[in-house]
Amino acid sequence: MAPVNIMKNRIRVFLVIFLVVVAVALAVYLLCYPALRDLPQIKESGRLVMLTRNNTTTFFIYRGFRYGFEYELLKHFADENKLKLKVKIINAWDQMIPALRDKTGDIIASNFTITPQRARRVSFTEPYLVTREVVVASDKVTDVASPEDLDGKTVHVRRSSSYYQTLKHLEKSLGIRINVKFVDEDVETEEILYMVSKGKFTLTVADSYIAELQKTFYPNLKILFPVSHDRKIAWAVRKSSPELLKALNSYIKKIKKDGYLNIIRNKYFRRKKWFARIASHPGFTLKSGRISEFDELIKRAAAEVALDWRFIAAVISVESGFSPSRKSWAGAVGLMQLVPRTAEKYVRGDVSLPENNILAGSRYLKELYKIFAEVPDKDTRLKFVLAAYNAGMGHVWDAMTLAEELGLDKHSWEGLKKALELLSKKQYHSRAKYGYVRGWETVNYVEKVWEKYQLFRTLVSE
Repeated sequence: MAPVNIMKNRIRVFLVIFLVVVAVALAVYLLCYPALRDLPQIKESGRLVMLTRNNTTTFFIYRGFRYGFEYELLKHFADENKLKLKVKIINAWDQMIPALRDKTGDIIASNFTITPQRARRVSFTEPYLVTREVVVASDKVTDVASPEDLDGKTVHVRRSSSYYQTLKHLEKSLGIRINVKFVDEDVETEEILYMVSKGKFTLTVADSYIAELQKTFYPNLKILFPVSHDRKIAWAVRKSSPELLKALNSYIKKIKKDGYLNIIRNKYFRRKKWFARIASHPGFTLKSGRISEFDELIKRAAAEVALDWRFIAAVISVESGFSPSRKSWAGAVGLMQLVPRTAEKYVRGDVSLPENNILAGSRYLKELYKIFAEVPDKDTRLKFVLAAYNAGMGHVWDAMTLAEELGLDKHSWEGLKKALELLSKKQYHSRAKYGYVRGWETVNYVEKVWEKYQLFRTLVSE
């Protein structure tokens, strides 16, 4: 064979091998990495997932309602884009970026400082806060007055925090040696500050606005001196989400200009008396470990009916916002918004009283739970219970029948959800036994209670 032909054959073989390798690599990539999730896909799904931590500056529960500086800003953005904001609490700080990159959530909103190390892995928005990192001690510490005095001192921080990077920079620039002790990655900066106030830790580093806020709770904290230049706080998104990044940047510029950012910032960082009142309330879940002032009543009722008390608390939170005097236009009363004639089947006495109302509502939930025994999955069964609690059993039976007619799984939430939504249309409700129902409202109710329940499960022990 001529040398030219041999060369041509070798080139063909090489090209075939190259194309096979590229095809295999592409297939592996598509299998290992989920589909793109940028702003169009987020809008199509109808929800934006916020990755955060449970603390006083980002996100917390008070009397069953959601608050927090980061939460309110992002909720405003979600509302403007007609999106539901779902909150996902990440258990450890060093898992924030992995959770973002594996699409557990869409955006990190949790006092996240822009650092070169993080910027290599994620895309940061325009900053919405500028702060300085400061050294904090209790008022008993008297021998630390400057960064040089940190030489030989013990300072407690998280390894993944920007504070650790600041301490390393100080050691190098000042020629000192700091004894850095690492706390667990699930420990909040405010928890470290609490330990400092109690004398269990000597020193720590924190953002100045966090330290100032915590002085409201722990007056013996002493902010010593800054150890950084201005630090920029921003949200983080995946590098594969440029449209989300663009929309967030436009939003941040807008709220800076129209004053909304200042309003929310002042609410959380300037109104310290308001915050102190919240922090001392039993419904401030972060500090009290409780959901509401009615926890003991809820737990007693839950124990009787063998349901998770946090599930019942989620129902109460959505139904009445833990307000026992709430009355609806339809005549429903009390914490669990029961119609008296329904409540009287389950308790004797005044059904507007918290104890009677909670017990009646819990017993009603348990009865519904038994009725839907044919639903095999426990969580799905609880969603059916919520749908019946909101719309009535008859409409849920109608929806299950319709789901089966449509070839859907009548024992799945997705099947029931689709059928409930269709029962608001004449072509479907005209032949249903129990007729018309605002199915979309019931679906929204179920998903709202369920999200609350998941948050309570994350934040409060069983």
